[in-house]
Amino acid sequence: MMLEGGIYSYAIPVARMIAGIFIGTILSFGGGVLGWTFSALIGFPWSSEVHLSIYLVGIGLGAGIGAYTGWINLGLRWYLVIATVLLVLAAGVAGSLLGYTYGLDVVEESYLGPRDTRVNVTHYGAIICASLVATAQGLYYHFRTRG
Repeated sequence: MMLEGGIYSYAIPVARMIAGIFIGTILSFGGGVLGWTFSALIGFPWSSEVHLSIYLVGIGLGAGIGAYTGWINLGLRWYLVIATVLLVLAAGVAGSLLGYTYGLDVVEESYLGPRDTRVNVTHYGAIICASLVATAQGLYYHFRTRG
């Protein structure tokens, strides 16, 4: 028997938000690796801006897929499900582009060699934007269907 109301109605959205951020983080790094691997496998035939875009889109799509899995809702009509998925994916890609564009361009020296901080901000931007959009949609549907 499931408890209605009380702490349940607030604990589940928090848990879904944390799960979306966690899965989005993992998949954003995986999407970046897949984008970079794709460019390497085809031999980098285009300009460096195209391959950077492939990398950034991979990061954004991974973050979007991860953020959406935390708030997945297949009880909606099929066109609403597709629209919510596309909106969260677009937010992830936009977040990765914003993070790369406006991130701090600091190269730090460490024992592993130079490290560019812009890459970290790219991942964080994708995760934050995708999670914000997925959480807003999820909370809207959660509290709209409650009670």
